[in-house]
Amino acid sequence: MFRLKISLFSVLISGTILIAFGLHFLSLISKVQLARLDREILTLGESQLHVIHPKGHWQDFSSSLRSIYGEKYQSELIIQVLGGRQDVLYQSTDWPKTISLASFPAFTQQKVEEQPSRTAEQGPERQLPPPPPNTPPEAYPPHWREPKPTILKQPSYQTLATDSGTWRVGIMGNQRITILIGLNMTAFYEDADHYRNSFLLIAPLALLLMAGGGWWLAQRALRPVGLITETAEKISAQGLDQRIPSGRADTEFQSLINVINAMLDRLEGGFQQAVRFSADAAHELQTPLTVLQGMLDDAVRHSEASSAEQQRSSDLLEEVQRLKTIVRKLLILSRADAGRLELSLEPVNMSSMVESILEDVEIMAPQLHIDQRIQSGLLVNADPELIRQVVQNMVSNAIKYNLAEKGVIYFRLASRKGAVHFRVANTGPVIPPKDRQRIFDRFYRVDQSRNDRVPGSGLGLSLSLEITRAHKGRLVLDPPKKGITSFTLSLPQLQQVSSAG
Repeated sequence: MFRLKISLFSVLISGTILIAFGLHFLSLISKVQLARLDREILTLGESQLHVIHPKGHWQDFSSSLRSIYGEKYQSELIIQVLGGRQDVLYQSTDWPKTISLASFPAFTQQKVEEQPSRTAEQGPERQLPPPPPNTPPEAYPPHWREPKPTILKQPSYQTLATDSGTWRVGIMGNQRITILIGLNMTAFYEDADHYRNSFLLIAPLALLLMAGGGWWLAQRALRPVGLITETAEKISAQGLDQRIPSGRADTEFQSLINVINAMLDRLEGGFQQAVRFSADAAHELQTPLTVLQGMLDDAVRHSEASSAEQQRSSDLLEEVQRLKTIVRKLLILSRADAGRLELSLEPVNMSSMVESILEDVEIMAPQLHIDQRIQSGLLVNADPELIRQVVQNMVSNAIKYNLAEKGVIYFRLASRKGAVHFRVANTGPVIPPKDRQRIFDRFYRVDQSRNDRVPGSGLGLSLSLEITRAHKGRLVLDPPKKGITSFTLSLPQLQQVSSAG
């Protein structure tokens, strides 16, 4: 999920930049192309404003343009030349009627400015031929007279739509003539469409590549986190020796890995110390408790029957036996924590075991109603003593925490999906939600107010869970039902091998 967020975030940022750049690029290309058309119009028209042209010049000018533009001349270029009185000196045959001086109000209203001298690019002024000798100036022919200085107007450009198409029209002039030149914008729009379509085609591919690159970078950046997660998943009571490899980790993750590995070192050391303490304490307590049990047995036998001394010794004997049970459970748990719980595996008939325990229930709790459905012939590969202890603990809890009157115990044993499922349920108060998560914790008991009235150490379920895990099975507290508490034990089923007769 985090990698996806990084990829989407990178695509969002990169995509925004890409789209902004693309739109700016398209706008810039459009402006450049439009400026190119304006320069082309200015080049064609400005050169005609610095000289006085004889009649017929504009027809020759049009013919020269035709030789430049070729067959597309009439569809690509239009020209209109107006005299000083706005009379038409020349006009293309297909000049649109909607294009006129009225389309350029800023041009018609502007003040003209003198062009004092020509630039080097414009070339020298036209030289008039010398007049005949002894000819007075007033007798000069018109083409011999010195023209007035050229006064140019600031060119103006407009994009105009007509019935014959869209044109980029430029207008320029001096005090003698006004020239309007239009270039067809079909090619301009075709180029703009080409650039836009190319961008629309490339942009999704670029975004896809950015997403892939973002995903790859995120995956590469989070690789040390993956190693940390993988190592943490392997850590258990039997795998506290796992450490996170730091050989190729980046500097940013090296400190984190070192801290976690140091924490695992301390955790392993503390856990091993606790396991050794539990094992040593349980082992050391066995001998004195056995001696104490023997002495109390002897005291009970040699005390006067029904005397206070015999009752006191009997009560002490029960407490010693309870302590011995706790010590034995602690010893098994310490072995399980250390990964040294030895199992004597053999085929166990779960159906027979459950039926045997049910007979004991009928004797221990005759006031309870038993509802049983036991499938026969179900085998598991297990340690018979330890598995029997798990089943007995489940049944014992169902008896202890049942209703005092009209209580019911439900027993279900069945095979499903390659596993044997043993379910024990009892009537009575359900386990509160806050306690369900801790029900398998050691020394944890749900109903603290009943601890003195209901015997138990709080180790039974945690011990049963460890034994079940050692058998690669599952022990779970089932979802709550009104007035019913249920536990289910699941173990891999051992298939019976039929012998050929």
